[in-house]
Amino acid sequence: MENKLMYLVLSLIYYVHLIKCTEIFKPTNYTLNNLSTFKHKKILCNINSESECTTKGTYCDPFEDDAFCVLGTYLCLEDENEKCISIDESTYNVNYEMLISPYDELPLGERKLILNACEKINVDSKKCQTEVCQKNEDCFSGLCYSNSCITNKPIYVCSDMTINKNEMGMKCKKQNEMKCTSNSDCFSDTCEKSGYCGIRDKSDYEDIKEKKKINENFNKGMSRFFTTTVIIILIIILIIILLIICCIKKICCSNPK
Repeated sequence: MENKLMYLVLSLIYYVHLIKCTEIFKPTNYTLNNLSTFKHKKILCNINSESECTTKGTYCDPFEDDAFCVLGTYLCLEDENEKCISIDESTYNVNYEMLISPYDELPLGERKLILNACEKINVDSKKCQTEVCQKNEDCFSGLCYSNSCITNKPIYVCSDMTINKNEMGMKCKKQNEMKCTSNSDCFSDTCEKSGYCGIRDKSDYEDIKEKKKINENFNKGMSRFFTTTVIIILIIILIIILLIICCIKKICCSNPK
């Protein structure tokens, strides 16, 4: 029993450490123009080895029902003076612009940036909002306005694509809530009637948001339950200790030396 308890405690510590050590994004030296024109040979690879991936910056990852040398996924501002950031898609869903559980539990300070943004006009009209920001540094866009991240430069999502059977490149298209004129402008392939890029499948998006809300409420309930349980256990332990002390005193009094 003690071994099982120790195993659970160690597993929990490792799990928390793993979450804290995982980087949701990394700074890079790429710009939007670099990635838009990036091409490399299409190479099959072994997922357990990256020795086949000889092009600088590429690594072996599942792609198109197989494993190929890829460059990954990036967010870029439409500004050649601004560097793109590399996104770990195991922690962040670029289509729905939300962290994947359990990384969505991390406070903003530990994950460092809010990655999506709205246009100022849509924040003012309450048509768009992001996670709450307090200062410009909270936002990848570099601008925090009325507690939402805004941008005056389009943000692009860049991801691997097949050019032909021998060559791969990067597709760079606009993030959700960026202005568009056609579906092909948007990474989601959805330019809404409002003239902004939108979620590819809104029903899925709403389901995810609802599930996330349910999970948040459940976690809050569990947290309260756990706190209450700990307090009750501590009170019981304290009462037991006091009773033991009282019993010891009575025994000592009834058996004077």
